Amino acid sequence: CWPTALAATTEMDNFLVPAGVTPPAECAPGADDCTVHHVGRLTVTKSSDPASGSEVAPGDTITYTLTFANGSPNSAGAAMPVDYTDHLARVLDDATWQGTPTTSAGLTAELRGDTLVVTGNVAPGGTATVSYAVVVKGYPDQGDHDLLNVVAPTGLDPVCVPGSQLCTEHTVPPVTPPEPTDPPVTPTPTPTVPGTPSAPPSPTVPPATPTGPGTLPQTGTTVTPALV
Repeated sequence: CWPTALAATTEMDNFLVPAGVTPPAECAPGADDCTVHHVGRLTVTKSSDPASGSEVAPGDTITYTLTFANGSPNSAGAAMPVDYTDHLARVLDDATWQGTPTTSAGLTAELRGDTLVVTGNVAPGGTATVSYAVVVKGYPDQGDHDLLNVVAPTGLDPVCVPGSQLCTEHTVPPVTPPEPTDPPVTPTPTPTVPGTPSAPPSPTVPPATPTGPGTLPQTGTTVTPALV
């Protein structure tokens, strides 16, 4: 009896052959000397927008997506159970959770403290996703300014190794204060020199007016004596 597991095709074949005989590569349909079982193969990946490794700033939104794919191409294969936990402790110290997760059919996602627990099933050949978003806090309100996020099978310790598709990381660079600017220069007012006061006008002397006999004539008047 020769069991053969074909991980690349998610198929398990089992052959009954005489001793010393090499089994065939495949179990022919209807053959009575072999059995075939199709098995699922779950592939889990985590991505983000902006991409992992990017720098983010206060007020930025980061959208995370968990993808669960059943690699079995055969509809006779089994649906793959999903029971994963997304660990958010090092995200939520620097960012604020937004709204509720968006999930594909067959999956549920529940926020429990600083973890997101995803459960359900993925049909053979199917893909299901869970998406959610956070907004980066103001720099003084953040924890370590490093948003590290790891998804792992529920019950196992989250481990992020270089190049892993199960984790993302974003950093927040320090906020550089703006360069101080010189205050505007107020022009110094020019002192006003008072002008020299003009001399008062000369008084006007009205001409003399005769007032009666015996009054002297005005200048320039000729008087002719009267003959008696």
